[in-house]
Amino acid sequence: MSSLTLISIKLEKIEGLDTNFRLRELYLQNNKIKTLKGSLQNLVHLRTLDLRNNEIRDLDKTLFNLKDFKQLYQLGNNNISFKLEFFTLK
Repeated sequence: MSSLTLISIKLEKIEGLDTNFRLRELYLQNNKIKTLKGSLQNLVHLRTLDLRNNEIRDLDKTLFNLKDFKQLYQLGNNNISFKLEFFTLK
């Protein structure tokens, strides 16, 4: 599976994706997700992530260490705080 869409299903956590290491696109908008911690580290080929309209409070630094990561959709309607040290310019 290379793409997964879980939109508007009141999802509160991202879990159970550990074995889907080939996942490249993940669409999770309009849910109730609060954190990314511990949920994305095995998704080494993830390129696109859509988290619009959730309850995200943090962006786990794992997100910015994914080698193929290219696109984070706007994070509107979330309450995110993060440290700039997570970002690396290439």
